[in-house]
Amino acid sequence: MADSRLILDRAKAILKLNPGFRVLVQTDQAQIRSFFCGALGNAAFYLDEMPVTEGEAVIHKTLDRNRLNFSQTLLSVVLIASDCRHVLLTSSNVSNWVVFFRGSDQGIELF
Repeated sequence: MADSRLILDRAKAILKLNPGFRVLVQTDQAQIRSFFCGALGNAAFYLDEMPVTEGEAVIHKTLDRNRLNFSQTLLSVVLIASDCRHVLLTSSNVSNWVVFFRGSDQGIELF
């Protein structure tokens, strides 16, 4: 897993150059989401519709809700992320889809 501090430092550098930007924090881990939102303050946001887990639990094994609804929401987040000016990614299936829907690696940074 990528070092969250490296990603945070890069996000802060982007925000410094673009003061009006906001950061969409998308992760399935509650502690990572809290780390970024706490460090970035009002510049950070996330979508409440996306569930998160704590510890070693994987999201697809903890869903109590309809998997179709989850899949539709996840696809929506992927499409939103693929349209952002800057996208900071770690290596994951979701990251692969973000780049696929973006259509290029322009503005993509992989950690």
